[in-house]
Amino acid sequence: MSSNMPTPRPSPLIFVHNRISSSVKLQDDGIGFNPALAQRAGRRTGLGLTSMRERVNSVGGTLEFDSSPGRGTSLVIRVPINFSEVKHASSHPSR
Repeated sequence: MSSNMPTPRPSPLIFVHNRISSSVKLQDDGIGFNPALAQRAGRRTGLGLTSMRERVNSVGGTLEFDSSPGRGTSLVIRVPINFSEVKHASSHPSR
């Protein structure tokens, strides 16, 4: 596939972890898109953001994204930490 558009350059992933949550932020300098148009019923070109949001919500997290044409896209995923579950899982190594 040939295109005259430049390839977006991703920024480094930014990970933040504290006693309440873990989060990851990523962004690129690609062509971006209009989120309002992308989320309208019948205008979906894929299930990427919908699938990501469902997966993050299933573990009590949040997904935030910001994009606009010509400005690239940024995405932040936050997931709450439940230390009792993490401690329990780490005390029973995988077999």
